[in-house]
Amino acid sequence: MLERKAYRLGVSFSVAKTELIHWRTPSQRNSPRCVSPIQIKGEVFHPSNSVRWLGYWFTPALDPAAHFSRRLALAQRAFALIHPLSPP
Repeated sequence: MLERKAYRLGVSFSVAKTELIHWRTPSQRNSPRCVSPIQIKGEVFHPSNSVRWLGYWFTPALDPAAHFSRRLALAQRAFALIHPLSPP
């Protein structure tokens, strides 16, 4: 069903790049989070707590903490690799 709607709109899916997150409007924030998966080209996708789009990590609540914690982890890893090479 989703693929048919996308085809009519001229949209296609890359299964390798597909992630799923259910967005809710502010009035829906108090209702339980949807955990229903979708199926595209025979692959089942379950909703994630965060998804990456154009290099930024989004959460359903649009909380920037997910993005910045991932970026901080990358910086800390780079520092840990470089630190042993620096003089005392």
